Amino acid sequence: MKPVISARDLRELFIGGINAVEKYRDNINDLNVFPVPDGDTGTNMYLTLQSVKALMDRENPTTFPHLGSVISSGSLTGARGNSGVILSQIFKGFGNYLKKFKESEMKPRHFIEMLDCGRKTAYSSVVKPVEGTILTLIRRVSEELYPQREKYVDFENMFEDLIKVSKETVKLTPTMLDVLAEAGVVDAGAYGLTIFFEGMHSVLTGKEVVISEEFTPEKKPTLMMEGESKYPFCTECSVVFKDDFDLESYLVGVGDSIVIGKDGDVVHFHVHTDRPLEVLSEVTKHGRIIKIKVDNMDAQMEGLMAEEKKKDLAIVAVADGEGWAEILQGLGVDVIVSGGQTMNPSVRQLADAVKHAPADTVILMPNNKNIVGAAHQVDKIVKKNVYVIPTHSMQEAVAILMNLEPGMHPDEILQVARDVRDEIIVGSITRAVRKSKVNGKDIKEGMALIIVDDDLLDVADTIEEALKKLVSYMVDEKDVSMVSVFVGEDRTVEETEELLENILGDNNDVDYEVHFGGQKVYPYMVLGEV
Repeated sequence: MKPVISARDLRELFIGGINAVEKYRDNINDLNVFPVPDGDTGTNMYLTLQSVKALMDRENPTTFPHLGSVISSGSLTGARGNSGVILSQIFKGFGNYLKKFKESEMKPRHFIEMLDCGRKTAYSSVVKPVEGTILTLIRRVSEELYPQREKYVDFENMFEDLIKVSKETVKLTPTMLDVLAEAGVVDAGAYGLTIFFEGMHSVLTGKEVVISEEFTPEKKPTLMMEGESKYPFCTECSVVFKDDFDLESYLVGVGDSIVIGKDGDVVHFHVHTDRPLEVLSEVTKHGRIIKIKVDNMDAQMEGLMAEEKKKDLAIVAVADGEGWAEILQGLGVDVIVSGGQTMNPSVRQLADAVKHAPADTVILMPNNKNIVGAAHQVDKIVKKNVYVIPTHSMQEAVAILMNLEPGMHPDEILQVARDVRDEIIVGSITRAVRKSKVNGKDIKEGMALIIVDDDLLDVADTIEEALKKLVSYMVDEKDVSMVSVFVGEDRTVEETEELLENILGDNNDVDYEVHFGGQKVYPYMVLGEV
């Protein structure tokens, strides 16, 4: 029986919760409503919490106020995606409580008061709280436990009730959100927070966390996520070699996550390393470098080796894929943040990119609805004027950038963005990775999904059929005059041009373009302009 805990004890409880989310992040990912291979709630929660854990390891807090500062700071700077941002606000509330906690030991009632502070902070930070989510879970556990907080004499019993209420709430989430009920899943964020609490409890009991099969959907994403790298720099290079340099053997010795490809005489390679300059120097001895890109994966920003000229205004944008990075840079983006649907950049990564942008006034384009929340946190930790255009897609960003003029004031740019949204249709195509039901449509694993403006429009048996349905919808029902198709990493521009010729036929009222985007998960991303 544990009637009180120290700050060190509480830190270990937090680490137990973080480890549980890490272990079961894929199970949390499986609960995403759309059955597409980019389930990321668990990943975003895990990465947000890892930032807290890393700061704990670095600062080794031994008092409650110090622990509170670490929890608040680590969760904010590490927050990724909507789930991570809301989780960071809950943790901010925990931190705020702990920073004012002057006792040397914490009782169960104090822990419950900390939960309630997390509830208040999270709800006050969300403009339109949605019930049936992680917010509901933190609210219900607080409301259930807070009135009876004085009755708990040990942490074991308190955690038993906390987890009981958490699981009951997770079961209720589909009754609060129709989209969950239709998809046949519980809320991923609420389930993730429940696992976190179970991980904390496991530290007290010494028992392993066992996930609830009742929360597991019919199943299961097949996308293999790229493993975490221990090296800080993502280094990419295109080079024409003049000798028989054994590139692969060399890269194996200096890094990991190695990818090597060849296009004619040009060799393209990717490596994670802690010695990017050494790599580039060695490659220069054996060939002529055509293109370099070095990302600090803690900053995820382009132009590490480039000298930056100060401007009146700079643009920072998130991009998924080499082609997209080139497209956005060609339209005036100064700094590219690597990331997107399968790997949302953290607040810290976005902030570092803004810091390195060559201007004191910065336009930030998150280009994914799950990154918008993190983008809005950036101005809290940088000393620059940051204007967020809440773009939900890279297609939307392209349309906005094409309509900008030199010398525009940020307010004018924001107005252009609002005007452009009324003139475009944004679509994408991917594959279902599990059986589901969305918007009344029965989805089978492997089906092609047609998503328009973040909603499921239709399904198809093949990717090609889906592209035909999407383009036809844009042309016939939305009267677009221009269709731009951005090709994913597993498709070619040539085959896509042939598809569009067949789809549009002799329709002279519609122009089209095909560009290589190189994005993951989505074979095709489409922009329709009215």
